[in-house]
Amino acid sequence: MSNEEQSKYWNGEAGETWVEAQERLDALLEPLNSVALGQLNVSPGQRVLDVGCGCGTTSFALADSGAHVTGIDISEPMLAHARNRAVGRDNVEFSHCDASTATFEELHDCLFSRFGVMFFDDPHGAFGNLRKAMKPGAQLLFLCWQKPADNPWVSTVGRAVQAFLPEPEETPDPR
Repeated sequence: MSNEEQSKYWNGEAGETWVEAQERLDALLEPLNSVALGQLNVSPGQRVLDVGCGCGTTSFALADSGAHVTGIDISEPMLAHARNRAVGRDNVEFSHCDASTATFEELHDCLFSRFGVMFFDDPHGAFGNLRKAMKPGAQLLFLCWQKPADNPWVSTVGRAVQAFLPEPEETPDPR
């Protein structure tokens, strides 16, 4: 799926669904967030770029360290929700842009992404662009799913319940 298709997908029903399910999804993903964010060494005053920030949960967790966080995403519905949740916080901001082509004014000490970078149409080009937004020696940490065949804990469960599920509707591949 191209980034243009991703934008349409995440600015439509998919983005609205994530907004509606934000609390449940945050609870489900919290163990992964804790492990990943615990690996970063983010300190007050640093600048952090949160790529594919969605509804802002990881941006808020990063901002709680005292860093200034810029969350970016292509989904306006999720960013609008993140901005509403950010009222009263002065060290977090959200920007609607495509990380693979955006121009970044600030250099960042850290780049983080929870399942955002896996959607790039051109990963090499996107990471090359993001590198321009990072200071020399900056930290990079991202969480990224692989194909179900490479994730037995997902594919095994999927095969076990498949016989009990209706045929799936045709949906765009989010990659």
